[in-house]
Parts: sequence; C-alpha cells; structure tokens
Amino acid sequence: MSSSRAQSTIIVASQSGRVPSPRVVAAIGLLIGLSVAADCSALTSQSISFGAPPNVVVGGSGSVAAAASSDLPVVLSSYTPATCTVAGSTVSGVSAGPCYILANQAGNASYAAALQQVLAITVASATTALPTCTIATSPANATVNVGATVSLAASCQNALGYRWEQDGVAVGSTANCTTPASLAIGSYAYKLTASNTAGTTTATATVVITGAAQTISFGAAPTLLPGGSATVSATASSGLPVALSSYTPSICTIAGNTVSALAAGRCYIIANQAGNASYAAAPQQALGITIGQAAAPTCTLSADPAAVSAGGATTLTASCSPEAASY
Repeated sequence: MSSSRAQSTIIVASQSGRVPSPRVVAAIGLLIGLSVAADCSALTSQSISFGAPPNVVVGGSGSVAAAASSDLPVVLSSYTPATCTVAGSTVSGVSAGPCYILANQAGNASYAAALQQVLAITVASATTALPTCTIATSPANATVNVGATVSLAASCQNALGYRWEQDGVAVGSTANCTTPASLAIGSYAYKLTASNTAGTTTATATVVITGAAQTISFGAAPTLLPGGSATVSATASSGLPVALSSYTPSICTIAGNTVSALAAGRCYIIANQAGNASYAAAPQQALGITIGQAAAPTCTLSADPAAVSAGGATTLTASCSPEAASY
C-alpha cells in the first residue's frame, strides 16, 4: 500500500501478504518526514509569518505579531532568554544584544506542523540621551490646495516611540505622518513627540491648506451723467457671487449691480469675492467710470400773445435743450 505527498511515496512490503493498517502507514510516514493522516491522506501544509519586529530596549517590551496560514494559534518562545523573554505575544528586553523569537504551530488532524520560523530583534541598551528630531515636509513649504495632502517625515536619533498630534489630537504613532485630504482651508499645527527610556522631545511643523485660485472680471464700463444710472456686470471665475461697493460715494453709489451717478467726476466700483471651503478669496478688482459733465442748456423764449398794447400782459415760455435743472 502506498501514500504520496509532494511526489514522495511510501512502499510497504509485507512478507505475509497482509496489508498494514492505516495507522502503521502513518507512523512510517512520520518517521521519514512525510505528513500522513490516519486514513492515509496527505495533511495540508501551513506556514508561519511574522509582522515587523518591535523596538525593544533593556527593561522595555514590545509586541510580536505571528500568524499561521491555517489560522491555528502560533506558540512563541525565546531562543535567547538571557537577552529577551516572551509571554504570549509580548517580548521583554533583559540585556542588550540579539534576541531570537521562535514561532511554532504543531498542526492538527487536517494540517501538518508548520516549519519553525525565527524573528530577530535587537534589544537596545537603555539610553540617557533624549531623542533629537527634525521634520521634513513634502512639498517643502507644507502648503497645498484643498484636497491635496502633505507628507511629514521625522528623522530622529535615539527615538524608540513616536506620537503625532494635529492641533492637540493624536493622528499617528510612527516616524511618518500624512495629512488627510479632508482638511479645510486654514493653518494646522503638527507636533511630533519622540520618546525613549530617558524621556521625550518634540518638534513641530505648520501645514497650510489654501483654496483654489479665482479671479474677477468686469464687463464694459457704462456711460453716465449726473442723475443717471446704469448696470455693472462683474463675475468670478469660480462662479461664486461677487459683492460690489463704491469707493467714491460722493460721485456714485451702487445697489446690487446698479450704479447711480451723483456728480461729475471719476467713479470707482470695487468688486470682491471672499471665497469658500474650496476657493481662496479673489484679488480685489476696481472698475473706473467717468461721470460726464452735463452740457449747458440752450434756451429760446416765446410770448403768448406775441404783441400787446401798452398796459397789456403776455406769457413768456422758455424752451431749453437739454432740459435745464433750474430757471
């Protein structure tokens, strides 16, 4: 009778002609390194993988992540108990030097035992020097438009732990941090706190979120005389509403987009758009309007009746063009 796995075969010879039991075949397979179930079927292989090694110092601890592809529990042990010990998934530093954590999974009725894996960790000496850190940003000026992100990278000496805060709220625990794309227009303070067994030190960076640029454009300036009015057209490239005001209220006023001329001279209309959550404020624009001087009226007189006798009366009527403001 034979059982095969990965192209390996067990040949069992019986002088008596009797077929050995499945348990005997399984035992023979184990002796020569094959994983065989009691029913002569091959067991499923499995593997173990580690997460990133933790930073561990003498007197400190860190967590080790180890998982089996079978999802069966992994047993951890220390190969170097003079340097480090392990309890559950927590590694504790005993002395400075290399620490080796062994991971095993013995298998079960369906899975073969996993190949033992080793995680190497360097246990560092406890330091009396505080960390020193600098922060590099990308882009270098840490200024981006709404929807974009800024990358902050800490370069530290003697740091074992990291904590990032944005305006006092924790946002990260590694050496690098990226701002969220959801930040609104404004300025944001980022603080890095780096720690080791001696204590902590901090470094800061300011991130600026700006809005998309927009511009204002005017239509043609109207022609106005004192006492007249006209409409002014002003639009923002963002499509947001534009606010108009008069810089020369003694010469002209404005209500909405209607300009009223009060006196001859130069009238200036100011346009502003303050922006919103997506757009920065637009540069202010001005429209100059010349309020012309009204032409002097030309008048003629007519009498009715045209002729009267002595002591009689007639009515005189003035006809002026353009119409006179007073007589």
